[in-house]
Amino acid sequence: VHPEKLVINKEKSMLYFLYNFGIFRFNVTTENAVPEQIIYRSFYSLGYENESGYLYASDAKDYSSNGVVFRYNANNGLLVDSIMAGIVPRGFVFPGQE
Repeated sequence: VHPEKLVINKEKSMLYFLYNFGIFRFNVTTENAVPEQIIYRSFYSLGYENESGYLYASDAKDYSSNGVVFRYNANNGLLVDSIMAGIVPRGFVFPGQE
């Protein structure tokens, strides 16, 4: 199994990814860094919003009913809020972000 849905923060120092039923972070500027799991839950997709520093993660549920998008604080992994989404929410686009 390999990490999936890799996203990086604005400073290009912290990499976030989905792996083994959770969200992990990896400091790419630290020598001998080890990935750290910050959120324990299975997700379908992952995004990082530069302006707020929030992680967005989706749950596609059963792939035939509406899913959920969760917003987390990337620094501490705490849930900020969530919102119902359409069927199989799988990507995030943030205005002004490359």
